Amino acid sequence: MKDSKLLLAFQIGERITDIRVFRFALDFSQGTPESAQVAYVDNRGERDIELPPAYDFDWIETTRDQMINGKYPHMNILDTIFVETVGGDLTIKIEDNTQSGQGIYSEPVEDRTQSLTDAEIAYAKVGSLILLKILPYREEDYRYFVYNTLTEAVLRLDAIGQSCVQLPEDHGIIFPGGYYLQTGEYKLFDANNVDAKDLKFKRKIISPNGEDVLFLFYDRDLGITGLFPYNLIKKQLANPIYCNGMALAENGRLVLFSDQSEPSRIHPMQIWHTPYASHEYVSELPESTSFYGKIGNKELVRGISDLYSITRLIDNQSVSQKLYEELADNTSRLFDSYYCCLSLS
Repeated sequence: MKDSKLLLAFQIGERITDIRVFRFALDFSQGTPESAQVAYVDNRGERDIELPPAYDFDWIETTRDQMINGKYPHMNILDTIFVETVGGDLTIKIEDNTQSGQGIYSEPVEDRTQSLTDAEIAYAKVGSLILLKILPYREEDYRYFVYNTLTEAVLRLDAIGQSCVQLPEDHGIIFPGGYYLQTGEYKLFDANNVDAKDLKFKRKIISPNGEDVLFLFYDRDLGITGLFPYNLIKKQLANPIYCNGMALAENGRLVLFSDQSEPSRIHPMQIWHTPYASHEYVSELPESTSFYGKIGNKELVRGISDLYSITRLIDNQSVSQKLYEELADNTSRLFDSYYCCLSLS
């Protein structure tokens, strides 16, 4: 279902991309789904089921203009970090020092004789994070890294290579293998148990209460969908659920099913009660007359989430000027954004 159209996709060739999509228009003017009128439109619905871009940001390729020569030449990334792949290792520095090959992160490369321009280096700025995409000379697999400007720490996250999108409210990033927050917190999951190797971002579903967001990643070759529920208040990602098919009802009820290795007459399904109801369904519910109901759940979620952000920054054991500046800015912005009296204990 998409935009009041029923889409039926069929594979018509050997490749998974050889498909034909039939479109049917649905008329719900009678008021009930059972009385909907179905009319055939055409067989050109391939674009309707295309996946969105795997990234919601752009990778920027480095050029020779960013190269700084010296004994240990490196690429200047936003005047913040400096990357090089010479001397037998891949090194990430936070100081513009070409006289030393030392940095805050280093790992070996396969070809020790490569020059700086032999490697492919790209980057993306996402909030306080700088993402790196590096392919050393004569290697087949890209390496992906996250540099946090607040904690000045580097983490290798190759799962970003499948797909990566930004979390709401500038919280950080999410990818098929987990998530990474602007504060430096992260959590990783292993999708190898379902053999999903190429999960791409499909879509996100925002709950009407503004507190929960469901991210869907899809492996087209295997037909596996990964569901990643993220909570904006707790700033946490629950354990993902993998399935081969799903249906989400207007009231938020979610039905999942998975394939079976052997033929069976019984096909078990999972039924979940979720907060991802449609806005139309929620709008028909009675409005809350309580104090918090009058404020609005989305506003409460945003305020509580901002408070949690400040407490997380306070609990952060890293020591850096940027971290303290971020804490001061967030605290000042909190009192500028909300009118009620807030107290931190």
